[in-house]
Amino acid sequence: MRQFEKLASLVALLIIVSGSTLAYNHEHAESNLQRWYSADNRTFFHGELPPVWIHFGDLAEENADGETKHNDNTGFEIIVDRQADDKRAVLRHELCHIQTRSAEHGTLFQACMTRY
Repeated sequence: MRQFEKLASLVALLIIVSGSTLAYNHEHAESNLQRWYSADNRTFFHGELPPVWIHFGDLAEENADGETKHNDNTGFEIIVDRQADDKRAVLRHELCHIQTRSAEHGTLFQACMTRY
């Protein structure tokens, strides 16, 4: 095998390994969101919040770190911006939207946020 072929094989291997590492880290980060949701639901809401689908998304256009959506057929969905600095704080903010069943930041929401 020539030197160039060895180098090309090494570069290809590095690309494969780095890609799989990135995929693992992304999957691990999303599992952290679910784990945090479950832990905070138990700790602060006595397990009363419903199951939700939590995932990362790009919320730059919405100028938001997190967003909660609800659909009668699929239930709640929490989207956390990939670029958010404190993802757990974003998630806790969204938990209060689920608890109050409102997108507003009124009195009930503010009371909910004092739990943390």
